[in-house]
Amino acid sequence: MVVLHPLSDFINYNSPVSVSPSYYYEGRCPQSGERLRLPRTPLVEAIAHSLMQHLGTDECYSCEGKMYGVLLVELATGEQKILKAFSGLLN
Repeated sequence: MVVLHPLSDFINYNSPVSVSPSYYYEGRCPQSGERLRLPRTPLVEAIAHSLMQHLGTDECYSCEGKMYGVLLVELATGEQKILKAFSGLLN
């Protein structure tokens, strides 16, 4: 199941955050060979830090060996949403 979360679940919308990428995650599409890039921005870093703080308050997520991530997406309407995911077994 895919759940898209509003930015307000993670950050204060009124806080000014730079949108300039600090890093790019890159890879090549195995089918087309095209180079693809995803930017890492201060906004996404702030969202990730907020998620880590939230997870730190819940013992359910205290196990080692987990990798959590966030992806900032923009809908066709222009609205931004957050997709969060984790890797590994949970409990």
